[in-house]
Amino acid sequence: MSDHATKSPNLTEKNVLGINTTVPAIGSAVVGVVLLLVAKMLAGDHTREWALGYLMGFGFFTAISLGAIFFVVVQHVTKAGWSVSVRRVAEIMAANIVTMGILAIGVVFLAGEIYPWTHMGPEVLKNKYPWLSHGFFGLRVAIYFVVLSIIAWYYYRTSLKQDKTGDRLLTLSMQKYSYLSIALFGLITTYFAWDMIMSTDPVFYSTIYGVYIFAGGTLAFFATIILILKFLQKRGLLAESVSNEHFHDLGKYMFAFVFFWGYIAFSQYMLIWYGNLPEETQWYDRRGATEHPSAPSWWVAWSVLLLFIHFLIPFPGLLSRWSKRISGLLVFWCVWILVAHFIDWYWLVMPEIRHSMDGGHGGEVAETTPFLVPLFCWAGVGGLWKAGLLAIAGQNQLVPTGDPRLGDAVAFENF
Repeated sequence: MSDHATKSPNLTEKNVLGINTTVPAIGSAVVGVVLLLVAKMLAGDHTREWALGYLMGFGFFTAISLGAIFFVVVQHVTKAGWSVSVRRVAEIMAANIVTMGILAIGVVFLAGEIYPWTHMGPEVLKNKYPWLSHGFFGLRVAIYFVVLSIIAWYYYRTSLKQDKTGDRLLTLSMQKYSYLSIALFGLITTYFAWDMIMSTDPVFYSTIYGVYIFAGGTLAFFATIILILKFLQKRGLLAESVSNEHFHDLGKYMFAFVFFWGYIAFSQYMLIWYGNLPEETQWYDRRGATEHPSAPSWWVAWSVLLLFIHFLIPFPGLLSRWSKRISGLLVFWCVWILVAHFIDWYWLVMPEIRHSMDGGHGGEVAETTPFLVPLFCWAGVGGLWKAGLLAIAGQNQLVPTGDPRLGDAVAFENF
């Protein structure tokens, strides 16, 4: 370890929020709950519309926290030095998976409105019936979030402990457990995607679905952490430890995952189109991504929009070195990516309004899908997610000053 670590720098920057985060955290949580209630009022008797909107918002922010866990663990797997100064913000975002675990209780509670399999028998579900049962579903969801929370909080608390003790052996400890952590993360993320998102259509099946959710969530994580770091620097924090070199590398990660998401999205669509199996293609039919006569015009336009917003435009936009080094341009692309992430999650979840709850393929079809209800649900869950971030950050340092590789991060330069 000492062979890769430079002398710890003497930083004079401000790296603590310097405010009591309890009040803004409570305020953000109250706003979030109010927005969810407004969404429920707008939905009226259409509880399923509100429930799917809640799932959409839940999935959007959970995917970002999953991306944060991935980033933190990978930095320890690879023994990275450049990322030390940005890792603490990622650790806070990762630890916020606890908030999403609490919100997952709402998804389990609303399962009867979200998942058609709760109304189906073994004659429809066939071999999936033992897996898709309400009690077993709730148990699996609990396991997912407990394990993810243990991983995220282990790295966050150990990193905070190292700030106080300066114990270099804690770095070796975090590295040691990173290999198991990354394996568990891969398994849980895949099953999370299958159980909580893909099973909104219990007939549809795609082995690549979990990778699709992972790719989009990790991309959104990089966009989010860049925006948070830019915001903190505007408030006078992290002026010395986080430089344009770090934003450049985070921007490169963002560019890479734009391409990776496009590759996975195309691979899934191409294989299902080529196989042309009704239980798979009907999922795309509801989203207007096929030439099926039942594909509604609203979702045809939305699918085309997703293709351009999520891949065809940001790919060349982020290709240049300067798109990652010019602050305003990088911020623009981060906001763009998060809008694309919203469009993606809307496309993943909300078309299921058109899916029959009794196992049929028809359901009640509408030419347009209401937009305000899921938008308020998304904003409401976002308020609760932000409240979790503020509560976790507290008065802790925003840079892991006890990490022996902090000097590597401060001295980091791109070539």
